[in-house]
Amino acid sequence: MTRRVCVLKLGSSVIPDEAALAASAAEILRWRDRGYHVVAVVSAFAGVTDDLHATAGRLCDEPRPDLLAALQATGEAHSAAMLALACHQRGLRPTVLDARTLGIVTDGPPLDAWPRQLASSALARALDIHPIVVVPGFVGCGIAGETTLLGRGGSDMTALFLAHTLGADRCVLLKDVDGWYVDDPRIAGFGSPRYQTLHWDDALESPAPLVQDKAVALARSLRQPFDVASLDSLHPTAVGPTPTHLNVPIAVSNRVDTAADLDEAQP
Repeated sequence: MTRRVCVLKLGSSVIPDEAALAASAAEILRWRDRGYHVVAVVSAFAGVTDDLHATAGRLCDEPRPDLLAALQATGEAHSAAMLALACHQRGLRPTVLDARTLGIVTDGPPLDAWPRQLASSALARALDIHPIVVVPGFVGCGIAGETTLLGRGGSDMTALFLAHTLGADRCVLLKDVDGWYVDDPRIAGFGSPRYQTLHWDDALESPAPLVQDKAVALARSLRQPFDVASLDSLHPTAVGPTPTHLNVPIAVSNRVDTAADLDEAQP
């Protein structure tokens, strides 16, 4: 049977701390109930990457980039394991695969690398056994096996790269706003115009960037579309090859919507 796969990216704005894990596990469950196998790409909790960087500075005057990468990667490893435990509590059967197991090979500087290769067979085998695979975002491996990072905000890039390599049916970058707005609604308020669809080129020129620029550039080069949504968003912004189109502002709802709703709301 052909499985449907959704890659969900859950960053620190969605999972800032342990208390937010239950809501994210519920979101994963909604997608699973809709019939998807889920690859959940997770960032470190809010502030953890900066704290680890400060720790490295206390231990060493000039931390070597590869060693700094190895330390900072522990933040994503921690949050991924925590999310898997929250999913297990809800009766799901998650597993956690790290960048080394996945074979995410990178090139470029150790702290600002680009993903170039994925041993997708490992992820495909995991999805054959587990409906939920949790992956630490932001992290890769250099050609010598050293830990590398994909730059600040690099979990977006991890999700898009995995979605492309897997040929996933959906890729959703979950944020703390319900779509991509012309102006940052957290500053301008939700009267700001909001995009229904957003071309990759226009996303890269946006004055209110919501996704790592490198990740958008990678998505454009790979022709990988993706959605930007919140946990309770009925109307995600679809980013990809479709011409940019604005719709009327939509206020954030407090009610919990289903993954089926998100499917039906696609343009």
